[in-house]
Amino acid sequence: MNSKDIWKDCFSFDFPSSSTVTHISNSSKEIKKNSVFFAVQGTKSHGCQFINEAFTKGAAFVVTDKMPKNINTENIFFVPDLEKKILNFLVQYYSIDITKIK
Repeated sequence: MNSKDIWKDCFSFDFPSSSTVTHISNSSKEIKKNSVFFAVQGTKSHGCQFINEAFTKGAAFVVTDKMPKNINTENIFFVPDLEKKILNFLVQYYSIDITKIK
């Protein structure tokens, strides 16, 4: 399965054809050009509060389970129950053999 198919399989949306992804993070502090920002609930706040910051730093697109108010939603993908789906995505995307995890 190629990486674009993994996005569809895990999150039910088509990978933006104009996007190139070089980095994935759930921390807006780590976002750089062509990153994907997973805007999820953190220990103190929800990542949706940092979507503008992520785009300013060069994020290709954002995946979130909570749509922010008063923001351009272009290149923002809403995925219900995102936190439950991220692990499966990461296992497939990075080809992790979970049988070797202790």
